[in-house]
Amino acid sequence: MNPLYGISVSGKPHLVPVTTWPADPHQLVLTRCGSLSLREIPEPAPGHLCGSCQRLHTSDQQQEAAARRHHQRHVEPVCRQIADEINRLRARLRTDLELPAHLAMTPAHRSEQAAIVTGLLAALAITLGVPSDGNAAEIYTQQHTSL
Repeated sequence: MNPLYGISVSGKPHLVPVTTWPADPHQLVLTRCGSLSLREIPEPAPGHLCGSCQRLHTSDQQQEAAARRHHQRHVEPVCRQIADEINRLRARLRTDLELPAHLAMTPAHRSEQAAIVTGLLAALAITLGVPSDGNAAEIYTQQHTSL
């Protein structure tokens, strides 16, 4: 999220906790440190924010960095494992369709494997925080192999 900045009556820049500035130009906005802001301004130079807003901004940046590290260390490996398992099971199901009937899985076993794939797709979608669809594993794999 990109922070918005506003200027107070004193002329000091502050962080504003709204995602879009109010349409009414005469409306005051309460800043993160509790001051009232008159209007939106471009991002101020480092060190120009009021002291409280500067600390809040630094804390926000540290939390975002920690969240990115947590995602890379813990969520990404799980997503990779889930996507790999989905792709492996799907490949096995596709291959099974080409086998002669006496070598193929039973319909019950095939249904069970398909249900597992469906469950893993739901788990991957939840982990990624995206709407569930049947292509989540392929999309995830493509995005992360092209990096």
